[in-house]
Amino acid sequence: MSRVYLKHPSIFIGSILLALVSITLVSLAQVADSDGDGVTDNVDNCINVANPDQKDSDHDGVGDVCDGDINKDGIVNAIDLSLLGAAFGKIIPNESPNNPDLNGDGAVNALDLALMRARFGLRAGPSAIKLPPKGQVTPPVSSSSALFQLDRTLPDGSNGAATFAFGTGVGTVVPAVIGGKDVSLRDDGVDPDEKGGDGIFSGFIKLDTTSIQSAGQSFLDRLQASPNSKKVVVQFSGHDVISQQPFDLASNTAQLVSANAARTLQSGITLTPFLPVLPPLAVLPALADPTKALMVTDKSVVADRTRTFDPCDVDNVGSQGNPNNVWSFKTLLTNMANTGTTGIPAQTFVNNWLHQWSVTGSVNTFSIPPRTSGGLSAFFPGWDGVNAATLNMDRLPFRLLAIVNRLDLGGGGYGVQSKAGEIRFVFGLVSLNPKTGACQAPGSTAAAEQMTVIFEYGDTAASCETRQTRAKQWINLSNSGFSAAFNSALQAITDDVTAPNAVVTKPNHSAINQIRTNEVVLAAPKWQLREFTLNTPDPAHPISFDLGPATIKQTPDPDSFRLGSATTASFWQGNADKILCETHVVENFPGVSPFLGSHADYGFGTAWDAPTVISGPFPSCWKNNASSGTPSKKGEVRHKFSLNTCDDCHSGETATVFTHVKPASSPAGLSGFLTGINVSDPGGEPVVRHFNDLARRGQALEDAAQGCRFLPTSFSQRSVFLLTSVH
Repeated sequence: MSRVYLKHPSIFIGSILLALVSITLVSLAQVADSDGDGVTDNVDNCINVANPDQKDSDHDGVGDVCDGDINKDGIVNAIDLSLLGAAFGKIIPNESPNNPDLNGDGAVNALDLALMRARFGLRAGPSAIKLPPKGQVTPPVSSSSALFQLDRTLPDGSNGAATFAFGTGVGTVVPAVIGGKDVSLRDDGVDPDEKGGDGIFSGFIKLDTTSIQSAGQSFLDRLQASPNSKKVVVQFSGHDVISQQPFDLASNTAQLVSANAARTLQSGITLTPFLPVLPPLAVLPALADPTKALMVTDKSVVADRTRTFDPCDVDNVGSQGNPNNVWSFKTLLTNMANTGTTGIPAQTFVNNWLHQWSVTGSVNTFSIPPRTSGGLSAFFPGWDGVNAATLNMDRLPFRLLAIVNRLDLGGGGYGVQSKAGEIRFVFGLVSLNPKTGACQAPGSTAAAEQMTVIFEYGDTAASCETRQTRAKQWINLSNSGFSAAFNSALQAITDDVTAPNAVVTKPNHSAINQIRTNEVVLAAPKWQLREFTLNTPDPAHPISFDLGPATIKQTPDPDSFRLGSATTASFWQGNADKILCETHVVENFPGVSPFLGSHADYGFGTAWDAPTVISGPFPSCWKNNASSGTPSKKGEVRHKFSLNTCDDCHSGETATVFTHVKPASSPAGLSGFLTGINVSDPGGEPVVRHFNDLARRGQALEDAAQGCRFLPTSFSQRSVFLLTSVH
């Protein structure tokens, strides 16, 4: 006798979760049930602990009874306990990141503490449910889609319906959440599905037609007022430009598939086709001014001395500002320490971080040698490099270079998990006299040193609705001139992430995701990239976290694996199609040995390569991204992998001279990778590629401004929204 078991890998529609049901016939005699809970091991989300309800409150594929891993580092430890303690007694929304509400009852309480105690010191799981990484799930391909309005509002609030042509072979019911409502997309003849088994899946939804039409019309109004040079759509393969063409609203309208006439269901409900004024299949041109809505470097902003501080006044505006201003290096770190909540003094917090350049560190078993004998202390007047009491917080030698919108790192389109993007602050080191504290070259770029520090905050706008609001805020900035009002509106955006207690479910209640540094000033001629996260519990302050070294994402240890490595070759061979689709993830431990790096030392023209032959057809997701020439499959795997590493995104693969935001100019210059550049393949193939990443980010901004996408769009189905890179 056989039974049918349902397994639900995460799939997302609009910007929202869609679990695709795959059905597998399994013989009961062949499948074990180790914990005796009636759920066989091959589909059990907690194999060794009985949980017949399979409850998984944080939707990570691991059942509540064997989870407890709040920060998702693979083990239940003191970091998780501190996160739970910091949120104890609070009401926590289900969608909060690093949610310590382990049992999903809406509050952090003794029940959650009991679950954690039972799991302390153990690894999460094991679970048979293997969910793909966030933002990298490929949905069923819908050959046609349609939206309908109902002639009435149903008791659950549904006032519309959606249909998707997924075809056969995916079951008869696909669970989903669309527009904030749980939906069963059906192909079984049950309303609103008209005919079972025809591959057309239908479900009732909540459809805010007013919001959809308003957002679409707003874009069309901006389009009409824009010059023709802006009315261009760039097609990307990941970060690579494929082509560009004029935006054609008429042809995009023709692509919208919808019924031509109203229809009446067996229940008597009438469906009327809903046609948005802006076709959801359209890839929208980037109309917003990138200097105001994507990468703000104008001196009227970064040298606004009512908000910033520069002890050298490199931008020569006649004032240093105040170290306690809202966008100063000191203020952002002070808010990150969050002394009122964590108890750790900001001076101690900053000292513990900066001291790490002077000592040997280690991440993922890879050593991080001290950068120089004195580390950074030579740039900090009076600091001995060890004792917090000697660190002058009012003379931290950094100036603001840029405020950056990375909404593109979030997900809001069909097939992409709803998640937040980032808001970033880029700072540059300046040279102070270590004895007197005076600037070495006041009012001049001669005081600027070759080091950048990037504060990368997770945006608090995570749902497609709040992402839409955030996108509109950035677009509104684009529509205004640089002024005091502009700076106030920009601060209203940044305050959401920089303020103390911005996200109470993250360490120190800070919204910071990570801090990245890139410098050559401490040990020329090699540049070095490092990454830090709030990952180190402070022993003197039990609920606080210090900034500790973290792995450099998507980047194996460069010293071990960059050139000629059999391990890298094996990874490329096993993940070639994922690398070509830019959905690969460089795992911390892909096999039995460490792989993901602790830091990257690199030079001009650096690129990755490995001794391997990769042949066969390209996957359907891949598009030839060469401006001239045709790459081999191995050459393209090399390029896509190298491009998404930390070091070579800043070097040979993009022809970048180490930094994308230039610290030694006023205002800060930008790399060609951001603004547009042709790059010959550094691996030796006769191929030239074109980059223009601000155009890609601008198109993502326009897509986010349209809100919840109920239907798949050409834009969101491309790899442009499925990028694993966070650079």
